[in-house]
Amino acid sequence: MLIKMFLSVLMVLGILLLKSQNITGTWEGIMSDEYFKLSVTQKGNELCGQTYDVVIDNKNNYCKTYFKGQYDPTLEIWYMKGVQFIERSGDHLLMTIKFWKVDQSDSKIMMANVTSSDSPMDFFGMESGVNFWVRKISNTPQTIADGMSICYQNNINQPEIAKNKDPKLNNKKKNIQKTTQDIEHPNKEINDSLTINDTLKQSIIENEMNQVLYKEMNERQTKTVTKLIVNEPKIELNIFDNAIVDNDTVSIFFDGKLIVSHQKLSTEPIKIELDVSDYNKIYHLVMFAENLGSIPPNTALIVVKAGKKRYELHSSANLNENAELLFKYQP
Repeated sequence: MLIKMFLSVLMVLGILLLKSQNITGTWEGIMSDEYFKLSVTQKGNELCGQTYDVVIDNKNNYCKTYFKGQYDPTLEIWYMKGVQFIERSGDHLLMTIKFWKVDQSDSKIMMANVTSSDSPMDFFGMESGVNFWVRKISNTPQTIADGMSICYQNNINQPEIAKNKDPKLNNKKKNIQKTTQDIEHPNKEINDSLTINDTLKQSIIENEMNQVLYKEMNERQTKTVTKLIVNEPKIELNIFDNAIVDNDTVSIFFDGKLIVSHQKLSTEPIKIELDVSDYNKIYHLVMFAENLGSIPPNTALIVVKAGKKRYELHSSANLNENAELLFKYQP
């Protein structure tokens, strides 16, 4: 009996450990108009580390913060709360941050929600906050504050270093031998990160837009308009507006993956190359109408080239129904 109980406890612990995914490492994202960086260590369900955020259009408006938190294996949410500023300029406040995985198969993308720790609504869990995407850029926590441990230990008892003070003065006290250029740019180690910020911002914005597209596509009915058997493992599609060019705009999914986003149909083709080489599989191409143009519905002429063979397919989609084309390779 005791052995069975012991095994049951082990099984429960095993399940909890599996669910308690470890997020140790460095994460970054775009939080409204700010670049956000999180450096975190997770031991069991306990979390500690540092955050850095800076206004994208004003690099002198930033803060660095210690935080602590925990993972809730029941809700599968990581909770973190800012506990002390390391450096601060501008009107930054300590934050409460929640993270959760939207796609369990992707361990490097999470959704984050940020609220102000000073808000009474946050205390009662009623503040909605700001949602944004974060992605993992390293499995190793990167030190945000020079010379200070990620898991700060004794540093937690230190007074706030930069509250209501100019961080430039603090930098002078820390190292009188810094150059004038270093003093004017206390975030020098982050400035390099910001040189790729536009690419990161675009990537995260596109990811958010894609999530919306997937949701809307799946909410519509899908009508199969054509089934085509081809004898070539790779095919080329050229997609045109099928009628008068009237600003029809489409997104295209191939086997559940977004391959064309927000493209206008015109007399110039949208060119796509597809691999359909698995002869045991039926491939699905879904046309999602972003709008109906000035002359509904959203129509397209699809010219398929498979080796020396050429096929012309027609599709018609609307705001309630996707148009689906099926392809099968038969050597």
